[in-house]
Amino acid sequence: FTQEDTMSQWASPAGAWRLGGGGWIWRRDEFFRDCEFGFPLPDQIQAGEIRTVLSGDGKDPRRGYCLKVSLSGRKPLACGLSRNEKPVASRDGIEWEPGDTLAVQRDGRLVRVLLADRVVLGYCDADPLTGTKVGFRTAGIPTDLDKLTKPRYGTTKQNPVEHRQARRGFLNALGNFILHEVLKQKAPAVYQ
Repeated sequence: FTQEDTMSQWASPAGAWRLGGGGWIWRRDEFFRDCEFGFPLPDQIQAGEIRTVLSGDGKDPRRGYCLKVSLSGRKPLACGLSRNEKPVASRDGIEWEPGDTLAVQRDGRLVRVLLADRVVLGYCDADPLTGTKVGFRTAGIPTDLDKLTKPRYGTTKQNPVEHRQARRGFLNALGNFILHEVLKQKAPAVYQ
């Protein structure tokens, strides 16, 4: 069964992704409206770059909300967020630990970057993008598709999480509502 070429990746995390051009991998599902995608930072100290796309078109990695994370050994990391190639937010000097989960989240008009469940970067879009694809690429950092957190649907109380995939996400619907309310109080600049 696993040797047959059309079923070799059936029901595996790697089978949920397809290879695109330029080393990009794209999630096969479509994610309408709000979603969140996360990945663990490398356990071993190394230099490289990680890029993700939310609300993309599945073909061009420059379309959508693009997060670029630069790692240089154990030095603080740098993040940059762009919207259809236009830089909208950036931050340098972010302290991190190997194994921390970095996530990019779209919640209505808000796009946030979370490191170990704390907001490190945010952007409020007056005209949110409508793309439905999630993409991922690394340079200089080995990637294990089994360790990527499956993108998940919905993060707001108006659009609660729908568990359409195997349990492997960050938080349940109640946890998301609580996180959303806490972030409003602790990071009001992100909500302006």
